[in-house]
Amino acid sequence: MVEARRHRWPQGPYDGHGRGGFLFDLAPHLVDQALLFFGPVETVHADVEARRPNAVNDDDVLVSLRHTNGVRTRLWMSSLAAHDRPRFLLRGARGSHRTFGLDPQEAQLEAGLRPGDADFGVEPAEPRGEIADGAAPRPVPTRPGSYETCYSELATALRTGTPPPVDPRDSVAVLRVIEAARHAASADAGPALRRFGATALVVGGSMTGSWDLIGPALAGGWPPACRSRPAAAGLIGAARYAAEVPEDNDASIL
Repeated sequence: MVEARRHRWPQGPYDGHGRGGFLFDLAPHLVDQALLFFGPVETVHADVEARRPNAVNDDDVLVSLRHTNGVRTRLWMSSLAAHDRPRFLLRGARGSHRTFGLDPQEAQLEAGLRPGDADFGVEPAEPRGEIADGAAPRPVPTRPGSYETCYSELATALRTGTPPPVDPRDSVAVLRVIEAARHAASADAGPALRRFGATALVVGGSMTGSWDLIGPALAGGWPPACRSRPAAAGLIGAARYAAEVPEDNDASIL
């Protein structure tokens, strides 16, 4: 079992303007790492919520993956986590390993360090990663990061035609997992709409840009004859159109 987290704690309301939400913003990084370490995925489950005041995009996300080799990964992204928790937590029959914090290279670059400096890419002394196996936890230093290696390998690939450091097919695999997560999260809406007795669902804002993905998921579990009218895409325009729909119409997604 592997758990990975990426948390933010912004001050004030999170309005999400200019962002795609945590599922499209942070999740690709965690999903990419999960696929790199543990390989292809066979099942995807997700909870995608917008919880902070004035949030217009998701800011609290859990994606659960089952890999074809049997490994389970749980990926958390949240704006509601003021307490520090492990960045990675690996659990197994022989023990567990956990690490805290982020890769230090970005902060070090901002502070004036450069690749090649003695301490560049080296994590601070605290908090360090540690392993626990029933005895007292023991620290395990993390291997220093090396952003420059990726760019050097990319330059070599462009000059010589050798494979790039990141296979484009890996990006496609990540996108498929993100799409499956969005579909899994949206599918929960159908039964809720049915229980609520809704006759129309107004969809606007950033969700309309992914209508081909979320439309079928939202309709799942709702009336089979549900009609879809994504042309009323703008949130205000869709709401105005919804107000004009006769009450005796079949259920619609607007």
